Amino acid sequence: MGQATPAAGRNGIVAYKQALCNLAQAPRWRGLIVGTVSFLLVLWIWQANSDPNAPGSKLYNKISGRPNHQAFMWKPPSVLEPSEFTIDLEEGKSSTAPSGLKKENPQFHLLIHAPKITSNVCRSLLSSFLLDYPTPTLIGYRPVPPNETVEGDFWLDYGLPDTTQYLTKQNRISDDDFIAIVDGESTIFQLPSEALLTEYSAQTKHANAELESKYRDIPVKTANKQKLQRFNQSVFFAAEYEVKQQPHNGFLSRFKLPEQKLSTHLNDNLAVGSGSGLRHLFETALEQNTRIERTDRDTFNTMFAQQGLLRASQAKEQRELKTWLSRNVLPSNKKLKKKLAEDYAAAKQDLGMGLDYKATIFQTIPATAQHVADSVILLSEYPSFPTPGAFKKLRDPFTLHTSTPHLNSTSAILIQHQEKLPYTSRWTDIPLFTNPISQQVPSLISILPPKANANANAASGLLTAPDTNMRELWESMWFFPYARPLLKQYLSKSTSKEIASEAAVGGERWYDARGGRGGVWTVDNEWLDAADLCAPFGKEIFEDGLRGWADAVPDGVELSKVEKTPDGKGIVIGEQVRNGQIHKIVAVQAEH
Repeated sequence: MGQATPAAGRNGIVAYKQALCNLAQAPRWRGLIVGTVSFLLVLWIWQANSDPNAPGSKLYNKISGRPNHQAFMWKPPSVLEPSEFTIDLEEGKSSTAPSGLKKENPQFHLLIHAPKITSNVCRSLLSSFLLDYPTPTLIGYRPVPPNETVEGDFWLDYGLPDTTQYLTKQNRISDDDFIAIVDGESTIFQLPSEALLTEYSAQTKHANAELESKYRDIPVKTANKQKLQRFNQSVFFAAEYEVKQQPHNGFLSRFKLPEQKLSTHLNDNLAVGSGSGLRHLFETALEQNTRIERTDRDTFNTMFAQQGLLRASQAKEQRELKTWLSRNVLPSNKKLKKKLAEDYAAAKQDLGMGLDYKATIFQTIPATAQHVADSVILLSEYPSFPTPGAFKKLRDPFTLHTSTPHLNSTSAILIQHQEKLPYTSRWTDIPLFTNPISQQVPSLISILPPKANANANAASGLLTAPDTNMRELWESMWFFPYARPLLKQYLSKSTSKEIASEAAVGGERWYDARGGRGGVWTVDNEWLDAADLCAPFGKEIFEDGLRGWADAVPDGVELSKVEKTPDGKGIVIGEQVRNGQIHKIVAVQAEH
């Protein structure tokens, strides 16, 4: 037999390659090869992307354990949205309610920082009552006799430990509850609680939609196919304003909106947010404050700056080509797991905090401001000023508490230059503090403390509040001329028949099932009557020449000796002997 030559071998290999090429060029075989390779490639990519974060995997479970305000695209729940069962009861579709029915929908908590009671704190409490806010809880309150309080004292720090303890130790606050935290010495409520809730919900949805478009979601495959948004916002702080140097007429014409890039404009005295978001935020702040001694304001501003740097680094990384290639073109199981873990760690560090730059919720006023009342206008006289959308759903201002017919009658002794309340007035017909620059009507207004100076008493930790601005702002509020009759209206609602029917369905239309109308709660769950706390300041608050709280007391009468008449239409202000008999001197509240 002849031996194979090298040339023959080479010819055989060439012939084999030619046969494969001919086979691949055949339409049927070419399609089969391309289809097989494509299937294997898709299978490899799917496995590389799905294995590390599939539902049930360790990474998925870890990410799904984030706080509620960080999960997916967080949206604030409706505080007063009742259950279907409650609606059926109210509409008469069901006639019986089970015993022990409890409020299951989210609650609204109002925390007011007030280490001691002053006339400014009582103004804040009164405005919250008149505008239908839930019964406040006083943070940091320390009982002090009223005559020992110093008018104008301003507690600079926010009471971070007290607030954190309340948010974390109290079992009353759930993750979905809505919480408003304000400083009692400097804050006045202007719009009803429903307006605040509506504006917060709208601003939160808007902020989270912007975060979703700016930052890509974390590629986690969930059982219900929800996106895991990288960053969410559930907490708003007030933004402080800067004074322009140029002299102008009017109050806010001398102001400019703060630059969003400046973290130093965060005001830690005013905040709204979810129970989960605020709890996570305040726990982090307290931990940082424990490690480094600094003011609460510095702590929150530092945290806000750190959050901005974190988000900026994430945005920069997402724009890099290698990140896109590693995720979409050449993914590997190991690298993807590592990247997802890094994304989760970064998202967990995010605090979900933001600033109310346009004063849609809060309006802060610097201590150096003058002519504060210049920004109080009637919207009906300014057609170009947009009417807030929340006004469409609000009850008229003077009917917020008129749940029974007898409340429409008012007493002459309680009215200031008015014979009766203007029940037909709408929100556009009453004076409201506005921000003409951002064209907003804020729900809360706060007077900022003056800047610290070398003469400030560092040991006391107190600054003097700008009493002139606070008094001018208070006197310009729409409810000020009618404060006493509105307060009586508010207190009378607690006796209406609505309370019984609302309680029968678990109080799902109540902000807080705990109740306590007309008073305040302490962090120790002790209820205090606001009349006992604020009656000594009645003359300064109502400015009608009379003292007391809901019941006016003339000068010269000790508050402790005030006695109501049996019919409740007057108060006994003294005694007089006539014809050998003792007669009580009564200040009668004449009905109109």
